[in-house]
Amino acid sequence: MRSCKKLRVIPTNIDLASLEEVHVSYCSQLKTFPEFSSNIWYLDASNTKIKDVPASVVGRWSRCRGLDIGSKSLKRITNVPLSVTKLDLINSDLKRFPECITGLPQLEYLIIENCTKIVSIPVLPPSLKSLNANNCLSLKTVHCSFHSTSV
Repeated sequence: MRSCKKLRVIPTNIDLASLEEVHVSYCSQLKTFPEFSSNIWYLDASNTKIKDVPASVVGRWSRCRGLDIGSKSLKRITNVPLSVTKLDLINSDLKRFPECITGLPQLEYLIIENCTKIVSIPVLPPSLKSLNANNCLSLKTVHCSFHSTSV
């Protein structure tokens, strides 16, 4: 459904058992988060009018590995499924770094590129392998620690 400019709502309460991957990026009128399958492992809802991830998704989307939801409409994020390994918030209008990200036990790739209002990044998950914070113009501090292992 990528680039469906007139798409506003995707019906909920439809459990499409074999649906694993959803692309609704550039659906510029889409305001509600799609909640229609518990088997989703990847969602690209970037450049939509979605403002947050609903709490109901956290428990239901236990297979979700990739979540791309960055857009100028995204002003806060309070919920992310714990199974996410890649989170893309590119171009988001976030003013504060989302606290829910620090508790993601499997997060490996975090993209906050062009999040020009974020000033500080608190402790990041120890599982993180890559942080892309290019063009975060207000970013002043990143609090992180690196664990080394002996061979």
